[in-house]
Amino acid sequence: MPKPPAKLFYESQRLWIKDNSLLKICVKSRQTGFSWCNCYRLVLLVSAKGARLDAFISSRDESQARLQLDDCRHWADLMKIGFADRGEILFDRATNSSAYVIEFANGRRIYSLSSNPNALAGKRGHVTLDEFALHPDQRLLYRTAKPVTMWGGQLSIISTHRGVNTLFNQIIRSIKQAQKTNGTPAPISNGARALARSKPDSSVALELSPDAQAVALSPISSLPSPTQPVSFGSQWSLHEVPITKAVDQGIVERINKKTGNRESREQFLARIRGECIDEEQWLREYCCVPSDESAQNHFPSNGDQKALDGTKIPGTGVDKPTATPATSNLAQAETQKLLSALRHLNSSLRDFRSQT
Repeated sequence: MPKPPAKLFYESQRLWIKDNSLLKICVKSRQTGFSWCNCYRLVLLVSAKGARLDAFISSRDESQARLQLDDCRHWADLMKIGFADRGEILFDRATNSSAYVIEFANGRRIYSLSSNPNALAGKRGHVTLDEFALHPDQRLLYRTAKPVTMWGGQLSIISTHRGVNTLFNQIIRSIKQAQKTNGTPAPISNGARALARSKPDSSVALELSPDAQAVALSPISSLPSPTQPVSFGSQWSLHEVPITKAVDQGIVERINKKTGNRESREQFLARIRGECIDEEQWLREYCCVPSDESAQNHFPSNGDQKALDGTKIPGTGVDKPTATPATSNLAQAETQKLLSALRHLNSSLRDFRSQT
């Protein structure tokens, strides 16, 4: 695949574009441009001469499905790749699902549809599950989408966190646990090895990860049997992009160029954090931490903001719990409930003092 231009994409986006892993997942801050750069990758992948597979983008709703295909059209126009706009078509009669479609000269198509899981049944190709954690039935969506890729397609999941109990978070925890167990990074951690593998030619053929190559070349007798399953988490390439990482890689300068603002990186982060109604919002929406909306609305005072930057729970003077592997894996939800209870107690004490 051609090298993604640095003037269009910051580093984490380029790593995602170059990552040819058959299973890859991105947990990201809001509004960091990953659906946008994923459309760039899909246009190159599907329009290539000799491409065998279509691509399917499952978005959270019809409006987002239209926007995704708009991005695909944009990239095709920018790269002067010819396509026919098929508009909205009936995608699946059984579910009465529609999709927005563009078709390239090679006959291959990109379909963008809202996230009706059953609409993907019987299809074959590359699949992107966008904002996966927002879907009301993530398990059904995953179970339906994964077989679509069996004949060489790539499954890509992109989302911001939506709490500790989502399937999205469970997948990420499984990947990280596999990394700890194996003592090595996942097949292509953060896409670094994918970038190192990049070639100067314009080929967009999918490359198997080293683990997948080992399985493909193994004799039948040495392949895992149903009683020797391959670890689920070990199959994935994980990308993590909190807002601080995107800022370090130049997203503020790109935003300034679009908006005409002149914010520094520090001013940008301070403003975004200050606009959050509570710490949960900051952690979940921007920091790739799967916190729940269990706390009361809490607008930080100056003192609380200082506490946010330290080791105290805002407004309480209580030390934040220190995470260990056991607590992070087994008691993360309970920790969130404790934080909520402490804030509620602190609020009640303030109300009592004000009345007396």
